[in-house]
Amino acid sequence: MQKVIEVPGLERVAVGDAAILDVKPLGKSELRLLDVPKVQRATVDAPAVLDVKVIDEGHVLVTGLAPGQAKLTTVSAGGLESVTLVSVAEATQAVDAGESLLVVKRGASVEVAAPKLQRVAVGDAEIADIVATDKGLTLKGLEPGVTTLLLWHADGRRAAYQVLVQP
Repeated sequence: MQKVIEVPGLERVAVGDAAILDVKPLGKSELRLLDVPKVQRATVDAPAVLDVKVIDEGHVLVTGLAPGQAKLTTVSAGGLESVTLVSVAEATQAVDAGESLLVVKRGASVEVAAPKLQRVAVGDAEIADIVATDKGLTLKGLEPGVTTLLLWHADGRRAAYQVLVQP
C-alpha cells in the first residue's frame, strides 16, 4: 500500500510500495539495464553525464557519458515518481558477471568470447538464440525484449548476462 504525503517545498513524497532504485556507480560508456516496474517516463537532470531510455514497461537503459553525478527520475503508472542519484566514474572497474549487459538489435548477431564452455542457456528462446562456437558463442537477437544468458565454464566458473534485444 502506498501513501502520498504533501510536504512544503516538495511536489510529492511516496511512502510504502514506492520503487527504490539501487544504482551502483557506472563507468564512462558503461550501459546498465534497470528494473523499474510499470515505468512510463525517465529523465535526467544532467544529460551530458547520463543518458536514459525507457525500453519497455519494466526496464530503463542508462549509459554513463561523462564523469559526474546525475539525478535519474522515473515515473511509473499512477504517477509514482522515484528520484535516484547516479554517479558516473571516469573508468569502470571489472563488472561482476551478474551485472553484465549484452545489447543486440533484432536480426543482428554478436560474438561472445568464452572459450571452453561446458553449458550455455538462454532464458527466453523467443527473444534471443545462441549457437556454440570454438571461441565461445554467437548470440542472435530475435525479438525485442530482455532475457538472461547463462554460461558454465569447464573450470567450474559461471557467468550471467542480461541480454537486451532492441528493435
